[in-house]
Amino acid sequence: ACGKPFSVAALAIIEPGDSEIMALQREIRGVEA
Repeated sequence: ACGKPFSVAALAIIEPGDSEIMALQREIRGVEA
């Protein structure tokens, strides 16, 4: 029971971070292209 809320909180933190990383990767690719 304790693990589930933790995983949900982790996903809430990780998902925005991944979207930011994807945006940075797109910007980098745009510069290289």
